[in-house]
This record gives sequence, structure tokens and C-alpha cells, in this order.
Amino acid sequence: MEHNMETEGFKVSADAVNVLNNALNVYLKRLIKPCLDLATSKSVKKLSSQIQPGLNELPRNRCMQKLIGPASASISDFKTAMELNPTILGEDWSLHFERVCFLASEE
Repeated sequence: MEHNMETEGFKVSADAVNVLNNALNVYLKRLIKPCLDLATSKSVKKLSSQIQPGLNELPRNRCMQKLIGPASASISDFKTAMELNPTILGEDWSLHFERVCFLASEE
């Protein structure tokens, strides 16, 4: 990035580049996490398991969840996650959300 900035005529210190890179990393993780959580929740399989006999106060069956493979997220998952919390897109969230909807409609 430092090299790219220099070719554009900007001089940026390595510290400034690191701060910008770290901030971008945090922002992208915050943006992508709800989408991945949604995709993961769709790829979880519920399994029924027996509880030991003699524990009358507990139900005989309970549901356990098992991930049935790697979760893959789509633009549709991203759109749904952003619908649930559009302000995560930032200050101009309505404009950004409109772009997400447009991209999702092209899929």
C-alpha cells in the first residue's frame, strides 16, 4: 500500500499504513461476521440424543447441534444479515444497503 501511495504522489509512514490496515481488518470482520454466523446456522444439523435413564427431572431427549460441513456464505446471506442490522454498514447505511440489494438481485 505504501508503494501504491507513493506512485500517486503521497508519502505515508509505515505506522499510518499499519493503523489503516488494522482498522480496515476490524471493520471487515465486523461486517462479515453476521453473514458467516447466519450461513453457519443454516448448515447445522440437529441430532437427538438420549439422556441417561434415572434422571427423571430431565427430559429424555435433547437436541444437540452438529456442523455438517464447512459453511459457505452467499450474497443472499450477506443481504439477510444486513437486513437484520443495516446500521452495521456505517453512516450512509441506506445507500450501502441499496447496493447490497442490487448485487443480490444480480446473483
